[in-house]
Amino acid sequence: MSKQTNVNKITVAFLATATLLSIGIGFYTQKLTPTPEDVSPQDALTQSLKKSVATAIPEINNPNLSDWEKVNLLRRWAYQNSDLAMNNSCLIDSPDLRPKSVAEIFSSFQKDAGGVWCGGMSIFLMKLYKQYGFESYALNMGKPSASQSLTHVLVLVKIPHKGQNLLVVQDSLFNNTYTHLDGSPLDYFELIKLLKNRQENKIKVVQDQGARRDTLLCSKQVPPKIWEISTKQLQCEPVPGKQTYKCKHGLTLDLFARYSPVQKEISRFFAAEGYPPNLLFLFLYPLGIEGASNAAPGILKQAQKIAATAAK
Repeated sequence: MSKQTNVNKITVAFLATATLLSIGIGFYTQKLTPTPEDVSPQDALTQSLKKSVATAIPEINNPNLSDWEKVNLLRRWAYQNSDLAMNNSCLIDSPDLRPKSVAEIFSSFQKDAGGVWCGGMSIFLMKLYKQYGFESYALNMGKPSASQSLTHVLVLVKIPHKGQNLLVVQDSLFNNTYTHLDGSPLDYFELIKLLKNRQENKIKVVQDQGARRDTLLCSKQVPPKIWEISTKQLQCEPVPGKQTYKCKHGLTLDLFARYSPVQKEISRFFAAEGYPPNLLFLFLYPLGIEGASNAAPGILKQAQKIAATAAK
C-alpha cells in the first residue's frame, strides 16, 4: 500500500470520527516596567497571545504590510494555534467561547483543555481580528432544515482595498480564503453575486498547504480501530493526566470535499437545489451573522437579498 493511500485512509478515519457528532507603561524621564504583581491575569494572557503571534509572524506590525496580507497571516496563525476536536468528549461548545477573550481561548488551546469545530474556530479568529483592530464577523451558512453536516461557519473581516472597504472571507477550519482569479481580494457580496450568476469559475480558492494543527482525540468515544490507526500513524502523543491523545493533522477544504463521509449527502442536497456538488454554493444560504458591531443585521439582510434570486 502506498504512503499516499495510507494518508488518504487516515484522513477518512479522521473525518468519519468528526461526522459522528456533526484571540506600555508610559514614561517621563525613565521607562517603567510593570512587575508581575502589577499585571492582571487577563493582561498576562493577552501579552502571551501577542508574544506568540509576534514570534510566529514578525512582520505583523510592519506598517508596509497591507491589511489584506495581515488578515491572511492572522488566519494562518489561528489555524496552527487552535485545537480541532474529533469527538464530543473533547468539544468546547461555541456558547462557552462567546464570553471569553481571544487570549482566554488561546490559553485553553495551549493547555489542551478541549477542541472546537467550525463554530468555535470562527469565534476564535473573529476575536483575534478584533484584537488587532479589524472589524470582523462570524458567518453561519447553510439551510435550517438541513443536517448539521450541511452548515458551516467562517469569518468575514473588513479591509480597505483600492479606496473601497471589502468584507473578505477567511475560513480558519480549512485554512483558506477566496479571491478573484488574479489573486486580488474578493468581496463577500461579490462572491455571492458570482455564484448567483453561475460564474463560480471566476472564484479562486486560495488554500494554504502543509500547515498542521493539534487534533484532540478522546478515548472514551473513539471506535477502537480508528483509535489504533490514528494514534499509531499520525504521530499522536498522550495528554498528561487526561484520556486524550493530541495529534498533528492538516484539514483542508479539498480533503474534506474528496474524503468526507457526508459528501454524498452534500451532493444530494445541491442536486435537489439545482446546483453542482460544490461547497462554494453554500454561500447562497446565509443563515446568521454575529459580531460586536451593530452592522451585522444589515450585512445579513444584504447577503440574503443578493442570494434570494438563486437560493431556493
